[in-house]
Amino acid sequence: MDLSLIQGLYENLAEVGFGYGPTFQGLRAAWRRGDELFAEVALPEGTDAAGFGVHPALLDSALHTMGLAAGEGEGTAGEARLPFAWSGVSVSAVGATLLRVRITSVGSGVSLVLADSTGAPVASVESLALRAISPDQLTAAADTGTRDALFQVDWISHEVAEERVEARWAALGDSIGVPGLRYADLAAFTAAADSGESVPGVVAVSFAEPGSAPGDVVSSTHEVAARALGLVQGWLADERFADARLVVVTSGAVACDGQEAPDPVQAAVWGLV
Repeated sequence: MDLSLIQGLYENLAEVGFGYGPTFQGLRAAWRRGDELFAEVALPEGTDAAGFGVHPALLDSALHTMGLAAGEGEGTAGEARLPFAWSGVSVSAVGATLLRVRITSVGSGVSLVLADSTGAPVASVESLALRAISPDQLTAAADTGTRDALFQVDWISHEVAEERVEARWAALGDSIGVPGLRYADLAAFTAAADSGESVPGVVAVSFAEPGSAPGDVVSSTHEVAARALGLVQGWLADERFADARLVVVTSGAVACDGQEAPDPVQAAVWGLV
């Protein structure tokens, strides 16, 4: 074990823009054998690794040895090398909190083998391509004005004044109850416009279908989202509808006010539109 290889590593990294927090400072020791570098990385005590193939902080700490493998500290004044493209990644075990790492140079990149404390395989990477980045580039990337910002979705009540929209309504399909004309689909609505009927001010279409069976969620999501996409594309492509409003109705697409998790099929339509 050679602790001198990693002494001052995280202080040097911080000086050139790699400001790792305590959870990501997992490199504990390193060994060198010719062109190979071996390292031991660990998560801080109490860190929950459940739910990850390999915990992101643990994998990132394993990658901190790359600068050492190149024969120079990653925190030098020159260019650092960052992960760019991964090839041949396989995961053999989950939930590891400590890793033994072997890094070997492969062309312009490296290969990695990750094992647990008993030597049992956890993951491997056949090739990880690296790209150089200078301290100036790191500084520019971090200087966005939003580094300490916290973004989240919040539902805020808003009183809306009662307004009566004076417009002719129409509906596409039979699954939505609105007053006015009713057409089987967009093709029928377009045919009516072709025959000289005036275009209503509001046209409503509902995708608020019952939730899909668990085994059919993927195919239903693809089918319903494709149908919604085709409808919107057809609507936007017809200049006669430019002054009309298309109202797309979903149900269970977004969870709010303590509601249950959304229907993924409906969520796909909501997100698409």
